[in-house]
Amino acid sequence: NAQRMMMPMPVFLQHLDSSRVDVAFVKDPKRKGFRKGIDGIAPNLDILIDELKNLLKTDEYQKVVTIGTSGGGLPAILTAVKLGLYTGMSVGGRGPDAPIWLTNGSKMAGELLLSYAKQASAEPRLFLVYGNDNPKDKAKAEALAAIVTAQLIAVSDPSEPVGHNALYPLVEQGKLTEFLAATVFN
Repeated sequence: NAQRMMMPMPVFLQHLDSSRVDVAFVKDPKRKGFRKGIDGIAPNLDILIDELKNLLKTDEYQKVVTIGTSGGGLPAILTAVKLGLYTGMSVGGRGPDAPIWLTNGSKMAGELLLSYAKQASAEPRLFLVYGNDNPKDKAKAEALAAIVTAQLIAVSDPSEPVGHNALYPLVEQGKLTEFLAATVFN
């Protein structure tokens, strides 16, 4: 909802090697989990994913990864699966049966995920990240992992509980760069 990666964007970007990584930051100003697409690009998520493939020229890259947080987590996974990308990561994302997907005749996310997986040219490595002290996010991640092959990752902090924002504690611990290198950039 804050249109960022659970932290100020400059903080997140500092943990990426700019000599090895290009970044396209896709925002959802309508805060609808991209279900209604992006004005001027696509009217819904399904078409948006295809348009992003063309706009970002994903075929020209050796590896393409998606990372989404909260409301953007599930769209990041759906995009990675539909396009057969290298890796997809959801951090505190919605589950496959989120009622919000039923608005305006949309398919449930689980149905979309299954149909994308059947049509995909390659199976991406998927990471479902959640705060160790957030049982709701854990349950959502487990529900997604029941549909597609994914690695569940609980983020914890010995000094304080980790809730919905599972990335910033990694920054505070000095581990975000290492975490990204071991998952999406590995």
